[in-house]
This record gives sequence, structure tokens and C-alpha cells, in this order.
Amino acid sequence: MALNFTNTTIAIQAWRIVGLALLSCIGLANAAQAANPADVARLLETKQCRRCNLSGVSLRGVDLSGADLQDANLTEVDFRNVNLSNANLRGVNFHNAELRRANLTQADLRGSLLVGANLTNADLSYAQLVQASLVNVNLREARGLQANFNGADLRSANLTDANLQGAFFNEANLSNANVRDANLSQAFFRRALVTNVNLGQANLRGAIGLGR
Repeated sequence: MALNFTNTTIAIQAWRIVGLALLSCIGLANAAQAANPADVARLLETKQCRRCNLSGVSLRGVDLSGADLQDANLTEVDFRNVNLSNANLRGVNFHNAELRRANLTQADLRGSLLVGANLTNADLSYAQLVQASLVNVNLREARGLQANFNGADLRSANLTDANLQGAFFNEANLSNANVRDANLSQAFFRRALVTNVNLGQANLRGAIGLGR
């Protein structure tokens, strides 16, 4: 039986074209997600950058106190040691962001996306995180005195050794979270979901709505 090499060659070439097209689309998608240099310059000059695209940018140690970054794309940024105190960060996408030792005191993070973000040793004292998404967030040894996590999604969050004295977790979802050795004294957990939470050695003195 004779083989039809012409049809086979055409099929191979067609698949090669499809493959190249897919790779091209992936490349364009990655390019679209990269930080906009103009946005970076505007942020550093004015601290005003609503809806900016800063994805993947590294701004370690920069003073962005009081900055307005509402609804900005900050996925996978390196903001270690950045000062974001009193910043407007409502609706910001911090997916997989590096925020170790960042100063977020009194920052407005309502409705922000912090899934997978690293906030080890960060200071979130008096910050507003109402309805924020913090699934798999790392808050190990973080400080969050009277921080407001009401209605936030903290599933599988790591709060080990964090100081969250007086923080608000009313109606928050803490399922599978690890709060071992955390200071949760005088914190509020009214109607919070605490299924499978690891409370080992946590300080719950005066906490309301959460028991062992």
C-alpha cells in the first residue's frame, strides 16, 4: 500500500504553525503582564498610580508612604522593606508578591488580592483588610495590631508567631490556617469560620468568638 507523504507533510506543517501561534500568544500575554516603565516612573515621581501595571517590578526599600495605587496590578512585585504606610491599596492585585518587612501600617487594603503573598515580618498594624483575599498568604512573625480582617479570606494562611493583638476577624474564613504561637489576645472572631485551624500555643487571652 502506498503512503501519502504529501498529506502527512502538510499535516506536520499545519501543527507546526499552530504551535508557533500558541507560543506567540503566550509571549504576547507575558509581555502584556510586564510592568509599564511609564507607570513605574509616574509612581516614583508622584506616588499617584491608580490602575497602573507594575507587575514583576522590584522597588526594594522605596518610600511609598501615602501613595495611591488603587486597583493597580502588583503581581509578583518585589516590595521588600517598602514603606506603604497610609497608602491607598484598595483592590490592588498583590498575587505572589514579595512584601517581607514591608511597612503597611494604616494602609487601606480593602478588597485587595494577596493570594500567595509573602508578608513575613511585615507590619500591618491598624491596616484595613476588609474583604481582602489572603489565601495561602505568609504572615509569619508579622505585626498587625488592631488590623481589620473582617470578612477576609484567610484559608490556609500562615500566621505562625504573628502579633495580631486586638485584630478583627469577624466573619473571616480562617479554615486550615496555622496560627501556632500567634498572639491573638483581645482579637475578635465573631461568626468567623475556623475549621481545622491550628491553634497550638496561640495566645487567646481575651479573644472573643474563638475557642480551643
